[in-house]
Amino acid sequence: MAKAMLDEGTEVVVVTRVNAHGKAIRRAGLKLVPIEIDRSGLNPVVDLLTLSTLMRVYASERPDVVHHVALKPIIYGSIAARCVKVPYVVNAFAGLGEIFIEHESRYGVLKKVIGVALRVALGPPNVHVICQNPDDLDFLVRRRLATRSRSVVIRSSGVDTQTFCPGRPAKGDPIVILGARMLWTKGVGEFVDAARQLKSAGKRVRMVLVGAPDSLNPASVPLRQLERWRDEGVVEWWGWRDDMATLMGRSTVAVLPSYAEGVPKFLVEAASAGLPLVSYDVRGCREVVRNGENGILVRFKNSIGLAEAIASLLDDKAMRQRMGEVSRRIAVSEFSEEQVVQETMALYRSLLGGL
Repeated sequence: MAKAMLDEGTEVVVVTRVNAHGKAIRRAGLKLVPIEIDRSGLNPVVDLLTLSTLMRVYASERPDVVHHVALKPIIYGSIAARCVKVPYVVNAFAGLGEIFIEHESRYGVLKKVIGVALRVALGPPNVHVICQNPDDLDFLVRRRLATRSRSVVIRSSGVDTQTFCPGRPAKGDPIVILGARMLWTKGVGEFVDAARQLKSAGKRVRMVLVGAPDSLNPASVPLRQLERWRDEGVVEWWGWRDDMATLMGRSTVAVLPSYAEGVPKFLVEAASAGLPLVSYDVRGCREVVRNGENGILVRFKNSIGLAEAIASLLDDKAMRQRMGEVSRRIAVSEFSEEQVVQETMALYRSLLGGL
């Protein structure tokens, strides 16, 4: 999105915590302002420093539009923008996160606190909201956190359909792949349970986890647990990889039993690679997985159903091929980067036209 805006002659400033991609951002011709932000903690002193930093940056850069992604930047960035009178604010929810999962009851007090903060952040008339799926938008509107007239659904952050394209599955036992941060809320535990069931049933299959733990997330699967599963031989754990397009081209089925998503990038990329998909029937995932068309939706937290869905795809080559072809068509027609950029640019133009 930043590169698309730059190509239109707009000055773009990227304000972010820099880990590994600072050089790539600058090589793209974008101005980079590194900041420190603790995305997991609730330390009032640290968070006030984040708010102060954002106010200082916005006052210095004087943007016409600020675009926030993820919960903390949305809350603190919106408050900072309000304080320094930024004309327009776009708040993009890539998903509502673990706290707002319908099935979770552990976050009652925190959910109320964040609800109040979101009401402050999303309330002003110059604030516009992007959600990746209609369920998230309905939730925000129903809780009176967002106004429907100033909100839009733009499904996913898009996929490069030229890079993620159908390949040729690897020879030997079929590969069933789950790619994500190694979090319990991504359904990693249920995937492993399903792998045990398939092995016990005598299925010849390689159940593969791709991704790293996230130490800043309380739902992170411990490294030692991943290593134990790997050493046990129930699954293969390949860690973090930057060649997902190649891995998907070698795979037979893509699985993501996540508890809730915006629109999961892994499933969009797997669809673009022409794979049949398996996921839980939850918000975000069902935007990509059309039950019986390009994949199978399974009841929430049901590892037996997960194993059965995977087995049915492994046993039926014709169904896999048919679903994979539908996956590819859906990805190209509904989730391409070009389409997402066009929809987001349309929102920007509608705002900037008022200046």
